[in-house]
Amino acid sequence: MASSTRPTFALPTSLHSYTTNVSETLNETFGNLTYTDGMRLLIVICGYILLRPHLIKIGARIQAKSHADLDKQAAAEAEEEERDRKYEESYTTSAKMDGNFLRGAKDVDLDTDSEEEREMGKAAGTDWGKGARKRQRRFVKRVLEAEEKRREEEDVEGIEDLLEE
Repeated sequence: MASSTRPTFALPTSLHSYTTNVSETLNETFGNLTYTDGMRLLIVICGYILLRPHLIKIGARIQAKSHADLDKQAAAEAEEEERDRKYEESYTTSAKMDGNFLRGAKDVDLDTDSEEEREMGKAAGTDWGKGARKRQRRFVKRVLEAEEKRREEEDVEGIEDLLEE
């Protein structure tokens, strides 16, 4: 019969070497401390223990204030967008469009600023009125889409009238 060999575990030996290393390291570190160095270390540790909860509370207050400001800003932007959308809807349903606006509006590039506006913005270092220009572009797009739908409906009605006759 073949003799079975038991696997040897290195856990007891490695555990012993870890504890020996830790004890030697701590002894070398704190064994050479003078009274003054020990007092300094004690003051730093106690100061950390005493001040840490207060610093965490201060950080939490600052973070909560920052989150509240961001929430207010997001709510204000959403409210402004809603107000602009309602205004644009009321304007498109009640306003009559003149011929010059309808003739020239399809040739206008609504997505980009002119080269002059971009250069002025870079030179001045400010983007004043950027939001207003975006709102105006969105408004013009919506008005054009509403007018195009109205024209298509009129064309369909005109064709239906001709077919009926």
